[in-house]
Amino acid sequence: MTGIITIFDRELEALKDYSLVEDIKKFAGRKYFIGKLNEQEIVFAQADNRPLDLALTTQIMINKFPIKRIFFTGQAIILAPYIEKGDIVIANYFIRPSEKENTSNQMFEADQILLQTLRTVCDIPRSDRPPHLFGTLLRWSEKEIDHPRLRMLQQEFGAIAIDNSGTALAYTCGINNIPFAAIDIAMAIADDGGPISEERLNRACQETFELKGLALVELTVSAITAHI
Repeated sequence: MTGIITIFDRELEALKDYSLVEDIKKFAGRKYFIGKLNEQEIVFAQADNRPLDLALTTQIMINKFPIKRIFFTGQAIILAPYIEKGDIVIANYFIRPSEKENTSNQMFEADQILLQTLRTVCDIPRSDRPPHLFGTLLRWSEKEIDHPRLRMLQQEFGAIAIDNSGTALAYTCGINNIPFAAIDIAMAIADDGGPISEERLNRACQETFELKGLALVELTVSAITAHI
């Protein structure tokens, strides 16, 4: 069974339209939709864009269903100058920096078979699909976006974007030995000097999804359909 976790309510609704929903289970206040997508068994759910909620939603999905792989769709804050708002960012690796000096950073690798499937799908020309980039994503506090250590980590690992929730999912999948792939839509934080609040981030995230977000749905569905 393939699991899909998204942070977007519009993608959740689109997945309902694409798939045949046969049942709905509720655990810890979260709804899990069970059904089929082109004859493949799937379960999908929406999580809040918070690391703890992503980890909890992922762990429940793994515990309650016979999951063999998980696709995640979320948002990534742009670090690399060549990425534009609305581009699709696909994680090769997630890096969780250590919180103490002289301790090792944690690295979580996306599943190579799922990544190859995504590369194959992305190579199929589509005029309505935004540019896609594969690279390393970091966990980092959005409120410290100008911190010197972030630039050091960016250079050390070649990181192209920040995705805290995706890192939480990658960690949870890693400790459970579940293959995963993460597909994000790139968003930018406006440099207007204002405070970077959670409300502001969520608004920017939703605005970015309105721009090109349904490409995430199409790419996820295409990857699941193509995966054997």
